[in-house]
Amino acid sequence: MFGGRAFAQPTRLARPLPGAPFYVLEKGGRVLRVRDDGDTEEWADLTSLAREVDEEGGLLGLAISPDYAKTGEIFVSYTTAAREASEGVKFRFVVSRLRDVGGGELPNVVVEPVLTLDRTDGWHHGGALAFGPDRALYVSTGDGAFGDPRRDAPNPNTLFGKILRIDVLGGERPYGLYADNPFVLTGRSEVYATGFRNPWSMSFGPTGRLWVADVGHFRWEEIDAVERGEHYGWPDREGTHCAFAATCPDDGAHPVVEYSHVEGQAVVGGYEYRGKNVPRFDGKYVYGDFVSGRIWAVPSGGVTRPSVGEDVVDTGMFLSGFAEDVDGELSVIDYATGKIFRLDPGDDTPEEPATLASLGCLVAGDMDARLVPYDVVAPLYSDGLAKRRWISVPDGETLSLHGDGTFDFPPGTMLLKEFSDGPRKVETRLMVNDAARGWLGYSFAWNAEGTDASLLPDGATATLADGRVWDFPARSACATCHNPTAGRVLGFQASQLEPFRDGAGTPLLEAWARGGLVHALPEAPAWPKLVNPYDERADLDTRARSYIQGNCAHCHRTRGFDFRASASLEEMGLLCRTAYATHFPDAPELVSPGKPESSVLVRRVADTGDIRMPPLGRRVVDDAAVRLFERWIGAMPPCPPR
Repeated sequence: MFGGRAFAQPTRLARPLPGAPFYVLEKGGRVLRVRDDGDTEEWADLTSLAREVDEEGGLLGLAISPDYAKTGEIFVSYTTAAREASEGVKFRFVVSRLRDVGGGELPNVVVEPVLTLDRTDGWHHGGALAFGPDRALYVSTGDGAFGDPRRDAPNPNTLFGKILRIDVLGGERPYGLYADNPFVLTGRSEVYATGFRNPWSMSFGPTGRLWVADVGHFRWEEIDAVERGEHYGWPDREGTHCAFAATCPDDGAHPVVEYSHVEGQAVVGGYEYRGKNVPRFDGKYVYGDFVSGRIWAVPSGGVTRPSVGEDVVDTGMFLSGFAEDVDGELSVIDYATGKIFRLDPGDDTPEEPATLASLGCLVAGDMDARLVPYDVVAPLYSDGLAKRRWISVPDGETLSLHGDGTFDFPPGTMLLKEFSDGPRKVETRLMVNDAARGWLGYSFAWNAEGTDASLLPDGATATLADGRVWDFPARSACATCHNPTAGRVLGFQASQLEPFRDGAGTPLLEAWARGGLVHALPEAPAWPKLVNPYDERADLDTRARSYIQGNCAHCHRTRGFDFRASASLEEMGLLCRTAYATHFPDAPELVSPGKPESSVLVRRVADTGDIRMPPLGRRVVDDAAVRLFERWIGAMPPCPPR
């Protein structure tokens, strides 16, 4: 779409009128207008206002005025720095009216703030904007703090964790209030519905149904069909499940869609489809997930219980949003590449059954000898199952190795990992670097005879020899860990491979460079040294860092955390850092030096419930890792006085 143009972290897209240019928001603060032929102009520069105060901040929401044909107005939301030093205020969430007053060849856009919320904590801004069939502007706001410890979301006297309904078209400035809003007499008059955590997206369907996608906490994502005056559960509930306690109030409305973090980890709301290009979407609400890149569709009416919906496609994108054209056709926004794509009918041919043998990976029940075996020194813990790994590169192609230890993989590269429970082969996971869609993940379950493994269409479970349950991941779950921030490929890195040698005793990377699998070795490599975390002869600090690199760093390298082994202890963001009292009232810090019993890190590694880390692919506690972290933290000097 747009002639293949890429944008810088696009968040929203909308077209006001047939044939008119699209408005595109970039998270950093630019508002662009883009014509169908790809011609682009910068319509407004809000970079001095739309500050990325945290990783979720910046230029967030967009709504086209119903009177655009007459006024040319659009409305946007963003986070910005506080202009005065009010006590406790870190920044502000702002909704503004934008209009081009003309007067020259270049746009001359006036910014008029409409709604301002002072923020005392980071993250969870919501920020979605939508005009309803009643011409009111609906605004979504986040709960204002991790876990909502102040319980703002259910409180109608605050504007956090809400859907707001305000009048921006009636002439009253900065906005007018509606007398029929539900909390006019018992709370803030702007409030339309309560109980939201981080409602990132919302839209109205053709019949006026308001869809709100609320990003979940530890376990569940949800989509709500929002009604006037209803409460949607947060912070007591995530979807239909208790968030922080074994029991919780069950009052208020329940979601029409929910899915667990096996399927994805950040819901992105879409639209009820009313176009013509994709008939199978007709009468359905289409939505997706930011982390997994998966898209689903559910019937737009008659949903009586939470359901994840019909799977539409695994995109491989960091899906930040949907856009609806004036003709009802849908586009999707890829935050990672900055590209925007139109949804089309695609190929509805049913997927052919596949096995590892049919794909040419097996010879007599074992991996083809042409596959190159490898191992990693600090593996991801997987309930104690043994693993074997292989790589395959297309003929005539090589891997490029960078100085930081990451590789560039040619299209067609395959990575395979086999899991075994003693002599029994259980699962093989296959990742393929597709030329068009990037890395795609697949799971194969082995038959009882161990002669072949069949492709699984979705997640499944198996019972191991000792009665334990083994989880086969859904395809969307692959992208949760193999995410763009982590570079998609996790274990196949120089720091993980360097300790190994080939059969002749040559360092493995050197042997691969001589043999042509790797193009060349860097002259000054800068990747960290890793060791086997379970080798008690190795340095304690290096062991702990190696375990964290293999089990945690693929997700934890944002929001002030950097769990890579190359980071210093201070850069990791763990030491003497206050934990969230909502979950750990008796453990004040993530890592409390000298006090492993009071460290949240140890609690989460030792847990098998909702707070376990890593959250996917593990049902069993790695006791050796718990002991390792207890020794590592116990040997640290105490935090400095505050």
